[in-house]
Amino acid sequence: MKYSSFFRLVVCMCVVAVFGGLFGCANSPGFSHPPAESTSTPASLVAAQRDSASTSALPLVEPTLPPHFHNSYIHDVAADINAQILTPAMSDQQKILTAYDYLVAHTYFLLPLGLDDWRYQGGEGQPGVFELMGYSPLAYGTGYCEEYAAAMMLLLWDMGFETRYVTGLTPSVDGRWVDHAWLMVKLEGEWYHLDPQLEDNVTQNGRLIYRYFLRTDNYMAQDHRWGERLVAPDGHLYAHDRSDPLEPNQWMDALAASGIDASAPYPACSAEIPRQSARTISKALRPDVNAIANRIDGEQAALAAQNGKDNTILPFVLPYAGRIG
Repeated sequence: MKYSSFFRLVVCMCVVAVFGGLFGCANSPGFSHPPAESTSTPASLVAAQRDSASTSALPLVEPTLPPHFHNSYIHDVAADINAQILTPAMSDQQKILTAYDYLVAHTYFLLPLGLDDWRYQGGEGQPGVFELMGYSPLAYGTGYCEEYAAAMMLLLWDMGFETRYVTGLTPSVDGRWVDHAWLMVKLEGEWYHLDPQLEDNVTQNGRLIYRYFLRTDNYMAQDHRWGERLVAPDGHLYAHDRSDPLEPNQWMDALAASGIDASAPYPACSAEIPRQSARTISKALRPDVNAIANRIDGEQAALAAQNGKDNTILPFVLPYAGRIG
């Protein structure tokens, strides 16, 4: 791989770690990270100023993104996928199921990529934490447990569902409890757990058994723990040129600045629904991470030249709490 590609892979790893309060999953070494909820208000795209002579009598209209989205390009990525996989006749449960199937079928447990794509693609607004985390699975089919969860949230946000990002613990293959992330979704007034990354782990030969689809607290408690690690004790606040340790309260403040309430309790998931029948899905081809990284380098260089931008990742301060290799 070219040096620039290798550097971008390393930087992408840092950026995704940063924005997710990241931690390991069931099939990787674990790190501790805070649970989070997206509670930010929708970001509005600023309407162009109108000529007062011809439009003074007309009300100004500010086009807005769906709740929780801050960047129009990343929203478009999620919306385009939903437009391809959903139909008007689907019930809300069928919509959630279809997005879940899509994510499991098209995502692999691999290094997240393209975390700075939004800077070059012409979208408006700086993305929030979950937009950055969820982008790679939707755009490139790669990510870890936190990216799977965030990507599912983006698809559900575009549909209008309420969600909660959940951090906690799950057993690893060697029996240790390791850090993990999944999500909750509100369906017809009731909250349910979804764990697309562990679902992908237990899917064999394309046979999707829905072990972690729309589940209750009691069911998930068999192999999940949540609410036990509210703050990463080794949390850091990173810029690209410096690293300063943060105290736990500073870590909470960093999350709050991104619209995340890490102290809010998780809703109870107590309603039972019949388990979804197993089905066979067609798994997408495994992405070539190195090839994609090289392609991203070329695309971003071309876009930067076209738009007169420097082909570098612009510095901004991000929360970070360690990352797997």
